[in-house]
Amino acid sequence: MIANSATEHSWPKTAAGTVDWEYVFEDPGTGLLGLVGQAASPAALRECAILIIAKLYARKDDPAEVERFTKEISALIPDDMAADNLAEINTVVIGLLRQIKDSRIQKAAEHEAMRAAAETEEGAGRRAGDNAKSGRSTGKDRRKPDPVTTSPPSSARANKPNRNVLYAALTAAAAVAVVITFVVLEILEPPPEETQVEILIRQIQ
Repeated sequence: MIANSATEHSWPKTAAGTVDWEYVFEDPGTGLLGLVGQAASPAALRECAILIIAKLYARKDDPAEVERFTKEISALIPDDMAADNLAEINTVVIGLLRQIKDSRIQKAAEHEAMRAAAETEEGAGRRAGDNAKSGRSTGKDRRKPDPVTTSPPSSARANKPNRNVLYAALTAAAAVAVVITFVVLEILEPPPEETQVEILIRQIQ
């Protein structure tokens, strides 16, 4: 597994495209923990663990992690360690590697969640852009506009009483004109001609 895998790019992937860390560590045939279990001496166990750490932390910003783990493993498994302690030390090294596995699985899950959220947001933005280009509106935009109640302009409302006053004034003026016409006609009307009897009576008087 280690000899054939220089970087994480060649390790098995999950359906989401991230490294399948469970398989990388736990596979019975090629998993990293299985290789640790094959070590025949404390020195071989130490070298195997250091090599695994170097492969797990192969990025440019990982040397500090490699150095830290190397120091811890070297202190845990010194050169003069008795072979009788191999099984116990093997359990400790496997526990350390499983902590690294759990950390990698958590980071992979976080990465997948962030990528899914970014793809969802990008898809929503693309659909909104397509709708804008095609002239389609969203459901909110398709709602019928609220009916608008129109009212007559203020000038028209103001003119209503003015027209009523005008009509009343015209009616009054017409009545006055009729009265004046009647009076004038009576004044201008020539007096009726006197009959012969009326003339005789007036002369006697």
